[in-house]
Amino acid sequence: MTKKSLDKFFATLAASRTEEEVKHAYAQYFSIEYDTAHGYDLYTKQVFFEFKSNKNFHNLKVRATTLAQTLYYIHRTKKR
Repeated sequence: MTKKSLDKFFATLAASRTEEEVKHAYAQYFSIEYDTAHGYDLYTKQVFFEFKSNKNFHNLKVRATTLAQTLYYIHRTKKR
């Protein structure tokens, strides 16, 4: 991955206004095919992404809720 492609990735992220746009930018940059039919944001065998917009991650409750949701999705993915 070149510096030019990384710069384009960061520019795309900076211009993104929704979680879907951020998700698409990551999927495109890392060449990940994804299907949101099961409610997951984005995942591969190595990485599970959970995107949040307009959340205050300085708030412990917000971080805990996001982590719990991600763990639930991981569990659901492993068990289905």
